[in-house]
Amino acid sequence: MPRFAHVAKALAEDGFDVIGIDQRGFGHSEGRRGLIESKHVIIEDQMEFSYEIEKTFGATKLPKFLFG
Repeated sequence: MPRFAHVAKALAEDGFDVIGIDQRGFGHSEGRRGLIESKHVIIEDQMEFSYEIEKTFGATKLPKFLFG
């Protein structure tokens, strides 16, 4: 079970949409376990993830929260 599954479940039960990212080197993603190449790679991945969410679900003015 994902580390923050209980948080996602509680937020979803309160009406929030919850979408998770599997960071490089963690979870089921590819890459060396726990390796963070640089903060820039993490930021770029997060920006791409946010872009894909907006592309898939439509850009909105609703607030978005990053938790982890």
